Amino acid sequence: GRGDLLELTAWYLGRLGRGAAETYAVDVQTVCVRTFRNERGSSKTVKAAALLPLTALFKMGLPVLTDLATRDLATTLREDYEQQASKNTDRVKANILEAIAALHDSLPQPGPLSEERDAAALAAAAAEPPRWGEVRNAPTPEWLLRVGLATVAKENGSATLAAEGLDAISS
Repeated sequence: GRGDLLELTAWYLGRLGRGAAETYAVDVQTVCVRTFRNERGSSKTVKAAALLPLTALFKMGLPVLTDLATRDLATTLREDYEQQASKNTDRVKANILEAIAALHDSLPQPGPLSEERDAAALAAAAAEPPRWGEVRNAPTPEWLLRVGLATVAKENGSATLAAEGLDAISS
């Protein structure tokens, strides 16, 4: 199905390499983010698989995003992880952590995800009261590590999530 196609896409992007994959990076990102946001199936296999091509691209440093676009994408992933925690499967959660970790690894440090809140957004929010959702928290390295460690510390925590998340953090 669609999940298998997304897995194949991730594998193929890895085989292509950075130079050849760059041509497709923006289109693949657009489709994967749309699929991730809109997938409503109960098993969540397609939602989880939508993150695999994104992670493959992020590991190659693709697509080249502005700081604002990087923060927006990473924040969307963090918000889904936090707000859909009871609905997402362990595989979705693990793939979110891996995608965020790969995005961090591909950025110069300090980069657009070094601070939880963007200084420009905070300054703008101070000038006038922010509307709901305008000042969003980005997934900093500290957040990523805290989530990974909290998962490990849970008595009933998922072994799959812990292993995948820690693997993503350490890679």
